[in-house]
Amino acid sequence: MANDLIVCSVSLNSFVIMNKTSQDNSQIQIVQVNGFTSQFQIFIDQQYQNIFLFSSIISIYNFNGIFNKTYSLKTQFTSCSIQQGFLLFSSQQFIYFIYRDTLQLRQDFISGPSGLNIINYIYVDYLQQIILYANQYQFAQIYIYDAQTLQNTAKMNGPFAQNQLGYVVQMYFDPSTTTLLYLDTQGNLYVMHPNAVNSVQSNYKITEIIDRSEQLVSFTFDKVTNNLIVYSTRAVYQINYSTAGDQYEAQLNEPANLFAPIPMNSQLLDFLIFNADNTIFRYSKFHISYETVLEGSQIVDIMYNQQSDILIIAQKNAYLRNTIQQIHPFQCLSNS
Repeated sequence: MANDLIVCSVSLNSFVIMNKTSQDNSQIQIVQVNGFTSQFQIFIDQQYQNIFLFSSIISIYNFNGIFNKTYSLKTQFTSCSIQQGFLLFSSQQFIYFIYRDTLQLRQDFISGPSGLNIINYIYVDYLQQIILYANQYQFAQIYIYDAQTLQNTAKMNGPFAQNQLGYVVQMYFDPSTTTLLYLDTQGNLYVMHPNAVNSVQSNYKITEIIDRSEQLVSFTFDKVTNNLIVYSTRAVYQINYSTAGDQYEAQLNEPANLFAPIPMNSQLLDFLIFNADNTIFRYSKFHISYETVLEGSQIVDIMYNQQSDILIIAQKNAYLRNTIQQIHPFQCLSNS
């Protein structure tokens, strides 16, 4: 649909141009087309007043229904997107470019990486990059192409082997932070800088999909609340995107254990976590909450005895103990 025009297909052999401001049928024009073997889609370039019909071929008409040219590229096009100087037509195998002003087809194009099928792509104009993912991930999860040369300049994979790799479910580019977000079928949601050497900014792992045998479907970014909303076949997950990129200092140094698992019942397990500043946090039901701060020297070890319900904390110059029901005050057992 253009500003004053409605364009719709009637059959494989025709489409209709209608002026939506007219009061009668005098402004309806039926245009005959040739060469299509399957139902075509329609894309309108309002600025240059051109109509693009595409499926197995691309046929171009102006707003008066006058034919301009056809491109037969031996592939089945499924989508079209508009950029400042050109249109991108994509199929499972290729991405082609047609200049908007001259309607000329660019001679070079993007092929599916390593012969794979292209599932989705994003054109990032100010970076002059095309980011896509394919139907397999054995070579890479994400491919980055230079929009000028159309050459593959980078490949991206989740860097943490223990999280396992999966098929990419969806991706989103956040221009405000120049970050790429993508979700895979193993429950990994990565926040990455496409042009950085150390590209991973954050990684969120949704382990519930494994426990409950569910499949991830998609995700959306809510700019108002700065939350990521992830959808599966059984649940909706909310992730606080504002924490992406926060840097954390590693606190676990063997042989000392700076956390303690606390069984609350047969199905619930909490964790008490201590950092280098002797601050105690409780991790429970996927949330971290502040508990207290211990005075004295730095914590070097911790253990919990479930039978006696006693939590023992070793500091550099003291041992502290208390029941888990009352984290503070701790009873000092000895001083060195």
